[in-house]
Amino acid sequence: MIGQEHEGTEVLCLDVDEDTDADTLCAELLGPWSPTMIALRRGGRHVTELAPLHLRDRSHQEGERPDGVHLITGGLGGLGLAVARHLSRTVPGIRLALVSRGAPDPRDERDETAAEDPRRHRQVTALRELEDLGARVRCYRADVADEAAMADVVRAVRADLGRIACVIHAAGVAGDGFLFRKDAGTFRATLAPKVLGATVLDLVTADDPPQLMVCFGSTTSVFGVAGQGDYTAANTYLDHFADHRTALGRRTVTVDWTDWLDTGMAFDHGVRRDQGFFRSISVEDGLGSLDEILAAPRSPVVVGEINYGMLGSVDPDLLAAQLRRAPLVLEESVRQRVAGAGGEPRRAPAEDAPAGPAPDEGVTLLGREDGGYSETEHQVARIWARELGLDRLNVHESAFSLGGDSLVALRMAQSIQKTMAVRVSMVDLFRYVTIADLAAHLDSKKSHG
Repeated sequence: MIGQEHEGTEVLCLDVDEDTDADTLCAELLGPWSPTMIALRRGGRHVTELAPLHLRDRSHQEGERPDGVHLITGGLGGLGLAVARHLSRTVPGIRLALVSRGAPDPRDERDETAAEDPRRHRQVTALRELEDLGARVRCYRADVADEAAMADVVRAVRADLGRIACVIHAAGVAGDGFLFRKDAGTFRATLAPKVLGATVLDLVTADDPPQLMVCFGSTTSVFGVAGQGDYTAANTYLDHFADHRTALGRRTVTVDWTDWLDTGMAFDHGVRRDQGFFRSISVEDGLGSLDEILAAPRSPVVVGEINYGMLGSVDPDLLAAQLRRAPLVLEESVRQRVAGAGGEPRRAPAEDAPAGPAPDEGVTLLGREDGGYSETEHQVARIWARELGLDRLNVHESAFSLGGDSLVALRMAQSIQKTMAVRVSMVDLFRYVTIADLAAHLDSKKSHG
């Protein structure tokens, strides 16, 4: 993220062993930095590759799927309840332990606020649905990053429901803000549920490890997202945590999900569908993939279709530059499809996708009491509106909090250069993240020729 957020800063991560000599190290430092994450082992050069994986085509033994209590962290969130509902439908009589740091069991009729809180009411309805499907469900209140609290939860789950066979670690919070503006407390708070949570879950179940541990990660760990350095770090940790834990004989898989439609963080934060390198995924398709992963674990697995239609709308040179700075390489068939994406027609949005305003439509600007906005602000707003699918924009709100990412920034840079005859870099868009700041920067560039 440092390289994405700071102009002129190139970043290379070299993971070396004691056998790496000076000549090999210098060759990497002086050669092309692509990809930007490399491991040197016993004279060999290793890189991560993004390749297609068809889990349903992999043979697996019957009975591999965990049989016993399924403990789900983030269990009362939208995604946790969706997973619980799916398991209740597909595994007769399943026992579910739902862990949440929020309120205790919302079905407790003694809690008079449950009926008054819409969120709690939805949780009660969902939990009753799980029981109607035949599941045994218990809720436990704890912070997954608190080792003592989670040790108590594990003891309670074993006493209430039996042996824990599968842990699904779905807890997490979204990051926000660029590294140079982010304080250490905010960074730690984003790391805690995923990083400390995964470690704590491993520790408190070490006396009787579950058959399988599934960590819910994100495709942010594949390329990273500017403004999400802490969230990218947290999810990248989960990828390597799964490798390490599996190497110790405790089967673990991290699933790097693209954004979900209708539930999860992206939905809660209003992220538009199909805006990133990977297309958005429906709840039905996501849970179908989870079935395959539980039966034939591989890690890390990215669940998401590459968004070739979107990639075709990005300037090929800019896209190539982005991929050269990526921490991984594309498998040959993927690389060829991405390279040829410009020749493919862009997919039309699904019928239920929100339609953005046309380029020449008016955009309502907000953020100033006097209602005064410059012509440059109006021009920038029209570009943002087209890319973000919005018709009302606050000039002081970040594009990335509205659903923008690096691909959206690429297209914005193209549009600004084409329609306003001002050249801007990706770094400019990561630095000047509001309409007001970007417009002021563009006006400054124009005034200086």
